[in-house]
Amino acid sequence: MLKILQKKIFINSDEIFKLLIFFFPALIVSGPFLPDLIVSIVAIYFLVLLLIRYSDIKYYFYSNFFKLFFAIYSLMIISSLLSVNTLLSLESSLFYIRFPIFALAIWYFINTDENFIKKFSYFFVIIYSFILIDSFITHLTDYGIFRNQRIDDRLSGLFGIELRLGSYLTRLFPIFCFCIYRLSDSLIKLRFLSVFIFPLFFLISLLSGERTAVFFL
Repeated sequence: MLKILQKKIFINSDEIFKLLIFFFPALIVSGPFLPDLIVSIVAIYFLVLLLIRYSDIKYYFYSNFFKLFFAIYSLMIISSLLSVNTLLSLESSLFYIRFPIFALAIWYFINTDENFIKKFSYFFVIIYSFILIDSFITHLTDYGIFRNQRIDDRLSGLFGIELRLGSYLTRLFPIFCFCIYRLSDSLIKLRFLSVFIFPLFFLISLLSGERTAVFFL
């Protein structure tokens, strides 16, 4: 009975942390605080799972991916210790370990939930498409859906004065293509999306006026 109750608690907890991952792309718009908070919370949750269910989780940390990253992470720590300002350097490198642990947590959710990628794809496509459409409306009317105003001659959409729209779209575009592919059950639907969504992406990325975005594009 205790094992059944424990399993049910973990399943419910997993659903909460899956939702945090699903909304992660949308929260990037708000700035670095909330996305970084989600990465840290999910990473800590995965470490707790490791302590409680060691036999089920340990092989993620024995993977080649984590071994490679840990080697790179160790070099980062050594480099920080040898730098002129050790404490300042350690501030950025010491807790960088949360990112590969966050990746391992996503890997764990993919393995334990066969619909995880499909659910994530729905969330991501909706969020990404909304940002594209809002940016296009802002370009046409100078005001977005949430009445966010255009900044000078550059298009920033929901990012406001931060002017990171182009970088956001181009960096996440490969993930968007992957999600579109996973959700498109027919070649006709895939072509339809390609005709309307992809040109809009290229247009908005160029209108953002970011050199980095153009480079990635």
